[in-house]
Amino acid sequence: MRQAAGPKFAVLLALLGAPLLTACGDTPHPGAAATLGGERITVAQVQSRVDETRDAQNAAPNAADLIAKTPSLQRSTLYNMIFDRVLDRALVDTGAGQPDAAEVQASRAALEERFGSAEALEAAALQGGIAPSQLDAVARQDAGVNRLLQVVNGDQAAAGKALEKAADELHIDVNPRFGEWNATTLQKGALQNSELPWLKPVSAGAPAAAEQQQQQQQ
Repeated sequence: MRQAAGPKFAVLLALLGAPLLTACGDTPHPGAAATLGGERITVAQVQSRVDETRDAQNAAPNAADLIAKTPSLQRSTLYNMIFDRVLDRALVDTGAGQPDAAEVQASRAALEERFGSAEALEAAALQGGIAPSQLDAVARQDAGVNRLLQVVNGDQAAAGKALEKAADELHIDVNPRFGEWNATTLQKGALQNSELPWLKPVSAGAPAAAEQQQQQQQ
């Protein structure tokens, strides 16, 4: 049975200022935004997703506001990509298994129902730095997190520890241009019991200038 709280994504909490990827980092790997489990997430892969989101935001009538509210898009995008792999590893380690297509579809339908329509969900996602084309991946994460919770009988602390263990096994190393991996925040934030906190409006903070400065440093 699905958990009533809905999706719980540490990666997307980054848009609310959670220190999921903090300043500093280990030795950089040329061309890699991060390495984990012997694999690389390249800077180009991260930038491709960022561009996809920015293109969708720029096409919206409130483009300037959307961009101002997601100043750390590169960092949160990388975290999302890392969390995908951590979650996959935790699902394997715990024997929960990967969610099937029906579960992912059910998660997507539940999101749309919660927001009233597919259009309303897409508009809210843009505020959180998620392109509409990426919402199926969001639904897959939701379904995966629910599988993880089921296998630990709904114990969020146990699920958080499973995620942290998976992260440790992957030996995550983030390029310091993006930040530093914070496994403690993963355990505390990944399964936060709240209603889609990543889709709530975020303060403009230091708008797009922060992201532009990060790009200039690359």
